[in-house]
Amino acid sequence: MAADVYERLAKHLDNLPAGFPRTESGAELRILRRLFTPEDAELALRRRKCVAGPPAIWKRTCRP
Repeated sequence: MAADVYERLAKHLDNLPAGFPRTESGAELRILRRLFTPEDAELALRRRKCVAGPPAIWKRTCRP
């Protein structure tokens, strides 16, 4: 099950503008396993793909 979340995360990241290309050796999955716990990988899969402008970011992070 945990391996599946890293496969899904790799695919999700590859759909972003910068991409996250697959390799024959599977090195990208080893990198994801080092960077993300399975729970963090699930959370990353839920992130929005849209880009927010400064006002939206300010509202989410800098409330008085």
